[in-house]
Amino acid sequence: MSRLESLRARFALAAIATLAGCSSSAHVSPSASQTFADHARLSAVAEQGLSVNGVPFVGSRQAWINLFNAAPAAHRSVPPNLDVAPEKATPWGASVFVSDFGTQTSPGAVYQFASKKNGKLLGTISDVVNPQGMDTDSNGNLWVASTGNSTIREYPKGKFVATTVLSDNDEFPVSVAVCPNGTIYGSNADDYSQLPGNIVIYASGSTSPTGTVPETNIFRSYFVACDQSNTLWFDYINLSNQPAVASYNGTTVTEYGSLGLTPYEAPGGIRASNDGKTLAIVDQSAAQIDFFTKSNLSQGPYLKLGNVFTLPVSFSFIKSQKNVWVADDTKLEALEVTLKGKVPATVGTGTLVTPIDAFVFPAGNT
Repeated sequence: MSRLESLRARFALAAIATLAGCSSSAHVSPSASQTFADHARLSAVAEQGLSVNGVPFVGSRQAWINLFNAAPAAHRSVPPNLDVAPEKATPWGASVFVSDFGTQTSPGAVYQFASKKNGKLLGTISDVVNPQGMDTDSNGNLWVASTGNSTIREYPKGKFVATTVLSDNDEFPVSVAVCPNGTIYGSNADDYSQLPGNIVIYASGSTSPTGTVPETNIFRSYFVACDQSNTLWFDYINLSNQPAVASYNGTTVTEYGSLGLTPYEAPGGIRASNDGKTLAIVDQSAAQIDFFTKSNLSQGPYLKLGNVFTLPVSFSFIKSQKNVWVADDTKLEALEVTLKGKVPATVGTGTLVTPIDAFVFPAGNT
């Protein structure tokens, strides 16, 4: 597919949201003709264009269908709504945060749960709009990609209102990665004009983008992660409508192909373990997490963790790196899962609406 054809496809993708019954976002002015022929032509690559009210959605196609098929009056369940006064704020230790994208009519939120079996709700971050990917920095602050209002937001321990806001004007950030050297990366699925996605760079201390990762093969960008050597890892849909994985060392982009991700489907969360050895990626369509030896990606995954998931979207390692916490967009919960496939704990069951990412403290991610 030529780049021109890809751009045309990008403009046409806006039609999918309307055909699903959702209204256009105030941010988006779709230029696509909304015809059945367009819809049929795009059905094979619909994963790349999923949106809710014009806001890009990084969950799976099935989760997106479930979202629109749910009856409004019984839409999953009533999401939690715990307000925490500053003097009663709970530090981040021994807790897991779950980003909840929301619905066609609600902006979503980020919820803090105790990271133990049936952990109780500890707090709610509500100054976000359609939150998705999350990360932490070396000081233990939580960072959230607030897709619906084009910002990346920082929450120090025990604070449920952002103290630092990174602007991402005219873009839709769906994921964030914070490197040990303070550099922050924001993955933009696409921009307000439905043009191809990118990954913006925030130099340490900057609240506005200072650059862009020089990857010209991105059609739609998904998740990002940074490792101990300040190398960025990211997954995306390329200009051939295939899932792909790449890294960026601050100067050069290295492409690794699909690494076996399901063709024509969106990749999920990506994490680099803080022991420097492992890269793990969610294959949303296969409902599994693939674990690779980072120094030898070409040998394929040494572990495929599945069976306990239905529609996993993104995840994080716990500090020991022997377990992960995973957001499952059909089970409507976050699960703690051992690398042997056991499930010691779940949180949010029956209350989450559209979970996207699960981030645990203390974290085992760089």
